[in-house]
Amino acid sequence: MKRKTVNCLALLLPTLLAVGCDAAESSPDDSTINAGASFVDGSDLISPMTGIGYTVEANQPLVASFTVYVGAMPGFANIWAKYLAECNPGFDKFAIHRIIENDTEQLVAEKYIVLDDFPNDKKYPMHYESLEDGSQQTFIYYDWFTADIYDFDSIDIEMGYIYYTLSYYDGVNDQPFYGSAVGFGTYGGRKVKFQKQGDRVIFRL
Repeated sequence: MKRKTVNCLALLLPTLLAVGCDAAESSPDDSTINAGASFVDGSDLISPMTGIGYTVEANQPLVASFTVYVGAMPGFANIWAKYLAECNPGFDKFAIHRIIENDTEQLVAEKYIVLDDFPNDKKYPMHYESLEDGSQQTFIYYDWFTADIYDFDSIDIEMGYIYYTLSYYDGVNDQPFYGSAVGFGTYGGRKVKFQKQGDRVIFRL
């Protein structure tokens, strides 16, 4: 029991660690922006256990859609069940956190999309594939995705940023969790700029 307590204390961090990468890129014709839905990681740091990314068409109506990808490294569900779940406050929920900021990066709007069955190795795999060029780089991608829709006409700003993170969530009280959460690291938090132009919204890196 004492060893488990020490392990929990070592794992607790004020928030989930978000690891930003230069992983956003445009398609050749600039019609689609890939904000971490798949990317190459060449970092020497320890790889996060979970990740989130998205794609967005660059020119859309004000009611715009995003394809959001979420996953976890193989074995994370077992690691969570055996070692990490006992360290959390008992709410045991994860959620996609959509964040919209103005052009000075101040929060304008947010939403949590709860993932009741995360983690699940079969449903939410995060794949790591070593590149065959002799480097230490790894190609990372996800299987599971969901569509998210947002009406940019609902906010009184003309430009700003949008991004998604994977957050810990208070499923008991159905509200964001503000305490200490288990720190296991996550890829994500890649921002894309937006600007409203008439009845359209334009996204760019």
